Amino acid sequence: MQYLILKRPHHNQLSLQIESLDLMLLLEQVYYPYVFYEKATAHPDIVIANNVIHFLNSSQQYCTSHLNLDNQLLQIEKIIEMQTSINDQIVAFHGAAINYNNECILLLSPTHGGKSTLASFLIATNHCQLVADDCILVEKKSLLVFPYTVPVKLRNESLSVLSQYDFFLHYSGNRIKDLKTCHLFFPETVPPTELKIGRIFWTYYNNKASNSFVKMTTCESILSLLSSTLFEYPLTKDYLGFLKMISGANCFFVEYSDLNFAKESIMGQPFNKRRNIR
Repeated sequence: MQYLILKRPHHNQLSLQIESLDLMLLLEQVYYPYVFYEKATAHPDIVIANNVIHFLNSSQQYCTSHLNLDNQLLQIEKIIEMQTSINDQIVAFHGAAINYNNECILLLSPTHGGKSTLASFLIATNHCQLVADDCILVEKKSLLVFPYTVPVKLRNESLSVLSQYDFFLHYSGNRIKDLKTCHLFFPETVPPTELKIGRIFWTYYNNKASNSFVKMTTCESILSLLSSTLFEYPLTKDYLGFLKMISGANCFFVEYSDLNFAKESIMGQPFNKRRNIR
């Protein structure tokens, strides 16, 4: 049995005991660089053996689930997410974040909305740094974004979109087998420390859409932020005040079929076509 610890920034520590060396190495890649090998404890949070997952519930009792070999990694990631808690001074948003000229730009979108594809494109073509993918950690009081730089997951559809543009993207040749259509992209540089939030973009890729770039009102921004978190947070006065503070940044909605349009909208570079701004 292999034993590893997940030590992710501002997350609770999780211990996993895994029978399969291949599965352990896959998790090591997906959660790089937050995987550590340490001595086994008496009660690991997750045990995976004989195609069965045992995991501790909120009452500290083990539950059992049979491992679905067709989507084992996705299943394990969901259980890890169920076991995850985050520092109560941090709000976790679902999206990607990049560092561009010392400005932390947030790219928020629903699942399969194209945020990872767009972030990879911006990193590869504009000398940006990856700050986070999938989970953006923002401190409530300081509005600082903490780097959480696991590799970017790119589906085959993402690579198909990226292949239409003239640049070379370095990505891992190792497929995530149970997702069937996914690769890992390891950006070469990451920011060394936390960054202040700059602009926030809600992005949506639609290959049949006309390109549009819309400045959002404060009310629209707050409502969108409420639906963009990874966890449900109590609607306290402090939490709503935090959302109001970050919605005071420049918030925009970008729908695009052309990655260059999205890049030029986000990076503020000249674009020779009319933008739809209200």
